[in-house]
Amino acid sequence: MKYIDYLKKDQLAYVFLNRSVFNPINYAMAEELAQVWRDFQADPALRVCILGSRSENFCTGFDIETIRQMVEARDYHWSKSVMFGETRVGPQDNGVHKPIVGAYHGVVNATGLWLALQADIILATPQTTFGLGEGLLNFPVEFAGLISRYLPRVIANQLLLTARPLPASRLYEVGAINQIVGPTELLPTAEKIAGQILSCGPAAVEVMKRLTDEAMAAGAEEVGRLTGELAVPVVNSADTDEGVRAFFEKRKPRWGHGGQGQDS
Repeated sequence: MKYIDYLKKDQLAYVFLNRSVFNPINYAMAEELAQVWRDFQADPALRVCILGSRSENFCTGFDIETIRQMVEARDYHWSKSVMFGETRVGPQDNGVHKPIVGAYHGVVNATGLWLALQADIILATPQTTFGLGEGLLNFPVEFAGLISRYLPRVIANQLLLTARPLPASRLYEVGAINQIVGPTELLPTAEKIAGQILSCGPAAVEVMKRLTDEAMAAGAEEVGRLTGELAVPVVNSADTDEGVRAFFEKRKPRWGHGGQGQDS
């Protein structure tokens, strides 16, 4: 694969993002992730996965160049969402019912945060930050309706409404991640936890994981449908075009060009 390192060692799978130092997700990378998750679920020899990155950042989100092309063309459709559309990046979104240990360092943002939060046990380093920067581009966070299932509501709102990241220490304080370890201990700690999972009965682990997934996913499709109805006109608006242009021109956006989907 071009963007994902997918390794298998006995009963353990390793999935490492490996596109660049920031690992922005484009559609080709999303397709690779979907393939990996389907293979991981289908392989009877694999019981646990460790999800991480080969670079100093986990993932900064969806590829901004691709966003610019869609926004300039007013060509965003809900089928293109990598969270709810035809090709989805998350393990739960691809039918995975096996445990995943997330081991994250550096920036975890936007689509990268959606992917990261789908791990069952989450580790981070002191340098890790978690964010949702889409609001700076006038791009609605597509999983805004589901994020409070993963994070406390006020923490979710702070990330959503300010578009500013929070350090791993803050998410650890509120119980949203399991442990903070040094960078050199990140992978060994993840492997230790994976080993603990592997020491448990396979059938019990599978059933418990399936039950927690089903409870988490209840009503998610309806939330996704409503999100598409509300978010797509905003993405295709002049304000979002302005936000993306301002990002590349390194200036503050001048809002007021139709943020509700009406061009001026």
